[in-house]
Amino acid sequence: MTTLSCEINKVPVTAILDSGANCNIIGESIAKIVGLKIDNTSDTEIYNPISEINILGIIRAIEISILSQNHKQKQVEVTDIFVTNKSELESILILVCRGSRKMQ
Repeated sequence: MTTLSCEINKVPVTAILDSGANCNIIGESIAKIVGLKIDNTSDTEIYNPISEINILGIIRAIEISILSQNHKQKQVEVTDIFVTNKSELESILILVCRGSRKMQ
């Protein structure tokens, strides 16, 4: 797991890159703060090893600016981000990490 400093709509957000995650998840409060449109037509259910995670909807795509190691901003499009109001995930952005590409 790695944390990244990033921005969504010019608002600073910390993202967690998780190679063990099977989907992208954002807390409802972050989604509202950065002004993301939530499509509440999702009927997806997500389970962690202990319980179900309540999904309010989905954000189809967002642009994230990530500060790379050489202190330059890199724009990345992330798709299919599930929105939750689960209290322990309320202020979190979890991104699925596939592979081990380094950001230049």
